[in-house]
Amino acid sequence: MKNRYWIIIVGLFVLISCRRLEDVSWQTQNVVPIAKSSLTISQLLSEEDSSLTVGDDNVLTFVHQEFLDTLRPLDSLVNLEVAPFDRTVTINSLALGTQGSNQSITLGDILTGAGLDNTLRNGAQLPGALINFALAGTGGIPDLDPIDVDVSEFFKTAVLQEGKIKINVDNQLPFDLTQMDISIQNKSDGTVIYEKTITNIDSKTTFDEEDDLAALLNGQAIEGNLEVFVSNVEVEASKALIAQGQSIPINYEDYISIGFEIYDIKVESATAIFPEQDVVNTTNEVPLIDSDGFDLTFTRIKQGSIKVRSTSTIQDTVYFWYEIPSATLNGAPFQVYVEIPPSENGESVVLEKVFPFNGYDFDLTGLDGTNTNNFYNTLRGSIKQSEEIISLSLLDTISLQIEIDKMVPEYVEGYLGQEEFSTGLQTIPVDLTDVLPSGDFTFETVNTSLVFQNSLGIDGQVIINTMQSKNEETNEVVTISPTGDLLIASGEKQGDVYKTITSEAVIENTTELFNSKPSEISFDLDVKLNPEGNNNSFRDYIHESNQLVTSIEIELPLSIAAENLTLLDTTTFLEETLEIPAGLTEGTLSIIANNQFPLDVGLTLYFLDANYQIVDSLVSSEFVKAGIPNESTNKVEETTYSKVDFTVERAQLERIVNTEYIVFKAVMDTEGEGYQKIYDDYSLDFSIVGDFFYTIEGNSLKQ
Repeated sequence: MKNRYWIIIVGLFVLISCRRLEDVSWQTQNVVPIAKSSLTISQLLSEEDSSLTVGDDNVLTFVHQEFLDTLRPLDSLVNLEVAPFDRTVTINSLALGTQGSNQSITLGDILTGAGLDNTLRNGAQLPGALINFALAGTGGIPDLDPIDVDVSEFFKTAVLQEGKIKINVDNQLPFDLTQMDISIQNKSDGTVIYEKTITNIDSKTTFDEEDDLAALLNGQAIEGNLEVFVSNVEVEASKALIAQGQSIPINYEDYISIGFEIYDIKVESATAIFPEQDVVNTTNEVPLIDSDGFDLTFTRIKQGSIKVRSTSTIQDTVYFWYEIPSATLNGAPFQVYVEIPPSENGESVVLEKVFPFNGYDFDLTGLDGTNTNNFYNTLRGSIKQSEEIISLSLLDTISLQIEIDKMVPEYVEGYLGQEEFSTGLQTIPVDLTDVLPSGDFTFETVNTSLVFQNSLGIDGQVIINTMQSKNEETNEVVTISPTGDLLIASGEKQGDVYKTITSEAVIENTTELFNSKPSEISFDLDVKLNPEGNNNSFRDYIHESNQLVTSIEIELPLSIAAENLTLLDTTTFLEETLEIPAGLTEGTLSIIANNQFPLDVGLTLYFLDANYQIVDSLVSSEFVKAGIPNESTNKVEETTYSKVDFTVERAQLERIVNTEYIVFKAVMDTEGEGYQKIYDDYSLDFSIVGDFFYTIEGNSLKQ
């Protein structure tokens, strides 16, 4: 306890009380330890400040990082816009099913019609010459009655775009046919749609012949009610049987079959029952528009929609598919299915629908897989077997407007161009009082770097147009123009994981900027993507989460030249009240210092009351001597001892002992010593002791 420091004085008073003092006067001395303190460079910063680091050589370094710009270029680089698929299509073709008829005429019918049924009796065996004589006497076989062909249950009328007709004659008569004229006509108006003269059909043989019916009709309509006329039939006895010396058998059941078949029918227009068929089937390649500067091979759509508006004049339900085969969701291609109701009374029917296009993986290499900014779609419309006769024409249309609307990409791949971005002039505040709060100082060197944290799959380059500092107090402006390429390494992708790659580029010659004690630093930067072109061979990528973050990192190693560099420490002065005896006249407060800083230190002591108000102060006229650096390492490895005395009179001591706190103020200078490095283990340690003198006076000693 501090009161024990006065035991000697108390003892003296006891002795005096045992003896009488006459005219006695003497002085005594008492040394009292009062306070201790240790100052380090870390006390320059607040406890929360983590910017003070220790470099590789243990030199304290202040590191400050400021973010300049964050570039998320996906939306600005890529425009996924597609011109509306706006098309009016006519029906490519209308197919009708195969239509035809087959009619047989027996020999009995022919002979009866010719009046020969009594001459050429059934079952007779007659010589060929007699038969020829009998037939010649009648002028041959008379014209047959018209044969009605009714296919109106399948179609009423049709104008053919394409179509073939095949005539089939099966001669099972015992005669050779030497000539036959066949004519097919529309029953309503007698319009001939087909006519043919056939010659030389031997007995027991057939005849087939195919013709282009559409070309023969040349735009004339064919009806569902037809008549087939067979005329000018000329016959003679079978040469084959006569050559064999055989008679000709007369069998009334023998016949001649005449048939026709219309097939491969595609119509310009028809009123008919149409079979199930595609009425339109097209494949088209679609480019992205406004895609100058980038070449995409793939994108994943975050959001979007496909709007379909259809107008149809077709008098049947059209089943409509629109497909983008290269856009897939969970492996399934994007497909729109719409049923367009039939048109009625010649009025167009309109249908509108919207389909989501979110989450689709979209290949943009086109139909053959080698293009960019390109995809293909297919459009197919079909009708089913109509249940009743309807009218359709190739002039009937389906008008389609398909719009891929507001596509927002989540991810893109390809070559993303050589886009350049300017950050413009950006200013960041600088407060060097965070580093050294007071004093006049300069740094030996300042290391300034631009740090790029890049998760984009694109190389880059930064160009610093200007860089300047400004001291708002002095209005001093320092400007530098850094040179050289500051390159940015591309991010890396592993599956759906995007790895950020950090690149660092040193900006040269920035010490001057910071030695001007700036309050702000300004930058004007240009960022160029893909500075060397398509080096990644269409493997650039950007995900919506990818970004390029540019920051500036300033390292201020505490290798400084300083004047009046000030360190402060506040500590409790006296733990207990110190009573000053009446005999105390003056004393000395001494600072015992061990200094490891390579700087001479001037000391000032401030004594504060409980409210931290200054009550008194002591200013040293002497310096605490600097630590002496090792010549080889230039680092102070041993402390230097110093003792600094302050003379204190009684009145000042009375003020001091009633204070609560003491502030140690150490002012350092490197004058004449050049730049000095401050290491993390440097400290200035203090011990304060009081060296007090007391004068005791009294009368002569009496027994």
